[in-house]
Amino acid sequence: MIILNNKIVYCIFLIAVASLKTATAKIQVKKAIPAIEDRITKINRLFKSHSQLLNQIQNKIHENQNDLENIRSQVQFNQHELHKLIKNQNEFQDKLKIFINNYEKLKLSYVKNNNNFKKNSSINENYEDKLEYNKHIKLVLGNKNHDKAIEKFKNFIKKYPKSIYTPNAKYWLGQLYYIKGKSDDSIYYFASMIKEFPNFQKTPDALLKIAILMQKNKDIEKAKKIYKKIINFYPHDKASNEAKKRLNSL
Repeated sequence: MIILNNKIVYCIFLIAVASLKTATAKIQVKKAIPAIEDRITKINRLFKSHSQLLNQIQNKIHENQNDLENIRSQVQFNQHELHKLIKNQNEFQDKLKIFINNYEKLKLSYVKNNNNFKKNSSINENYEDKLEYNKHIKLVLGNKNHDKAIEKFKNFIKKYPKSIYTPNAKYWLGQLYYIKGKSDDSIYYFASMIKEFPNFQKTPDALLKIAILMQKNKDIEKAKKIYKKIINFYPHDKASNEAKKRLNSL
């Protein structure tokens, strides 16, 4: 009977020990849970941080791709503009060559006409008449003293009939009388200049002024003839454009 009781006691002891171990394990688990939860929280935070960083990197990559596309577009645009610039430059050089060629032809024509002008008119130039002519020009362009300029130019023509500035002096006399509204005097000096110096560069303009005065004086038929002459003989002079306008208006 005693032996049986001892066994019972031993079993109870084992049960008590097992219960104690279980309780101890539960206590240890309860103590371990906060630490595990803390680690899990830290892991979650780290995961979120990594996710945010990954999103930032992806956004940056996307932005860089957009910037790259913009750079490619800009490069293509620049290449297109450069192509246009090169094309325009080539066209400009071609036009410049044409202009230079035309200028050389015009210069040769001018030299030829000027030589003929000097030869036919027996005109000569010296330092004295140049100084005097320039003084008279200042009366027109600077002081606006037209009456005195008319007097000086008339004396100049008498004093230097063979001067290279004589046709200019006659032109200015015609121009000054034109400004003053004295048609007969203006026509006289313009016509005198054209008759004596037909190759003078201001001949087209002088003819135009004569035609305008003829038109104002109601001599329409003579005005028409002179306008037509300007258009036919001086097609590239600016006086020709004005002559066309006036002829079309008659």
